[in-house]
Order: sequence, then C-alpha cells, then structure tokens
Amino acid sequence: MQTEINKRVENLYRAAHDQYLIVAHEAPGVVMLTGEDRLDLLNRMSTNDLRDLPPGHWKRTILTNALARIVDVVMVFSQESDVLLLTSPGRAENILAWLSGYIFFQDDVQVSMPELDLSLWGIYGPAAGIRLGELGISHVPVAGGEFAASENGLVWHVARPAPGGLQLLLSDDARSRSAALRDAANLPEAREAYEILRIESGLPRMGYEITDETIPLEVGLWDDVSFSKGCYIGQEILVRMEGRGQIARRLVLVQLSHPLPHGSSLLSEGRKAGRLTSVANSPELGWIGLALVRTNALERGTLQTQNKAVEIRILDPLQWNRTSRTSPA
Repeated sequence: MQTEINKRVENLYRAAHDQYLIVAHEAPGVVMLTGEDRLDLLNRMSTNDLRDLPPGHWKRTILTNALARIVDVVMVFSQESDVLLLTSPGRAENILAWLSGYIFFQDDVQVSMPELDLSLWGIYGPAAGIRLGELGISHVPVAGGEFAASENGLVWHVARPAPGGLQLLLSDDARSRSAALRDAANLPEAREAYEILRIESGLPRMGYEITDETIPLEVGLWDDVSFSKGCYIGQEILVRMEGRGQIARRLVLVQLSHPLPHGSSLLSEGRKAGRLTSVANSPELGWIGLALVRTNALERGTLQTQNKAVEIRILDPLQWNRTSRTSPA
C-alpha cells in the first residue's frame, strides 16, 4: 500500500510540471478593513509598500514586532471600498487585535472579521489557466500583481512552488459545484506532492520555517520587504541587516542520505549550526529538507547530526528550481 501511495504522490508531483496539480489548502483567516485610511494603516504596520495599491491588485506583506520577528505573513487584496487581508490559518482574531491596537483616534479605518465561508485552493502547473476555465471560473487575472473577482471568489497568480500557478479564494457555493475541487479536498496525496514542490522551491511555511523567532530576510522573503518606504514596526533592524549584509541565519535546501524528523538539530564541526524545518521525499532529489542554518556554517557545504550515519549536503533551492524546472526540456 505504501508503494502505491508514493506512486500516486509522484504522479501528482510530475503533473504539476507537465499539466496541473489541484491542492486544497488550509483555510486562511480573513480580516476586512474599511475607511479612507485602510491602506495607510497597513503600510505603517507592515514591511511592504502598500500606499498606492490600486483596487484589483494584491501584495504580500509581513507584520513584524519591534525586534523584526514575524507576527504573520499576510496577503492584502485592495478592492473599491475595502481591503481583504488573508492571514495564516487561525490567526485572524490575533491580527485583528494587533492592528486595532495601533489605530489612532484620527484614523478613518475600521477593522472587522467578516462571516464568510471561504476556502483556499491552488492550481499549479502550465495548464492551470485551462483548468480554471473548466471549473467554471471565467475571470482570470492578466498580470502577476492583479487579482480577478467574481461571484465565485478571488483568483490570482503565484510564482511558487511551480511555474504557472494560480490560487483561488472560493465561496462555499462555488466549491460545492465543482467535482474536481471536491475530489481534491479528499486527496491527501495532492497535499504531499505540494509539500515536495514547496520545499524544492524554498517556499517558507508558517509554523515550520516561519515562527515568532524568524526574521523575514532569514527565510528569503525579500520581495515582501520595502527598504525605501516610511517607518514601520521592525524597520530599523531590517534596513540595518540589508545595508550591512549581515544575516545571521539563512534558509537553505538540504539533501539527506536518510530521512530525519523536522525540527532536528544540525551541526557543523561539532557545534550547533541550525535546525531542519521541513522534510520530504522528492522523486527527483530523494530525501530533502529546508533548514535554517547559521551563515558562517554554509561555506563548508555539508552539515551533520548526532546520527553520524546521516549525510547532509547543502543545496540552493532557488538555483535548483530555476535550472531544473524553468528551462526547456
């Protein structure tokens, strides 16, 4: 049975590169902001530049504390009369309280948690757009920073974990009308295939690579941080890290000779060098993982654990993804 399941995972993994993979993601939290100053509040509270985000466009941004540690990674969808903020699963109430605590008396902004039955889906692969039409969703965003809205929900492009990806925030009604989505919701192998792709592409995950001890630059979230906009909580530390090029830890892809549990401590020359944050068995690379590792331990190219039989080689997730998956076959 285990061999059969692994084969199904491999087929779904390869489908993401050749055709498409449909994945039912854990439902995000949803926070709504209204009022004239809704984007101003988010701009001064998070890492990305949101001041002129026009309706119909979205950006990912990061809420950080005074020590530049991550509170949450959120997605901001600007609409004509409001902003939808997608939080990590189960985090909406905490983020609402966090934002509300920084609203000044002169701010024209209201923050709430709408009662919406929404689910998050991913369609990844070169045929994702075609599959979207087959699901009865005709509104497709044109550019990467745009999203399309309809009575069914929202659709937007994502660059990772596989080229040609789309994500969908769908209403319960739209979800129930699609047999393909109903099938995907009950397919754990699809989530396992996605996890392999996520690790290969170096995409950090909340609760694994991203914790309340993580700084955004350590896990490669550079595109979600502006170094030219005005002040926000944690900005001073991030700007100093970028300016000096001093990042204590970095997220790297590692190749394992044998499987290890995520959370395992990693050593370099007998000293603790980091920890293994995610692990998967890749059809292409064998056992792999993501690891947060001290920068000064990366030059050696290898790591160790207490188990001397496990060999760990450091790879570059972005280089692997770029050279192996975006070049012509």
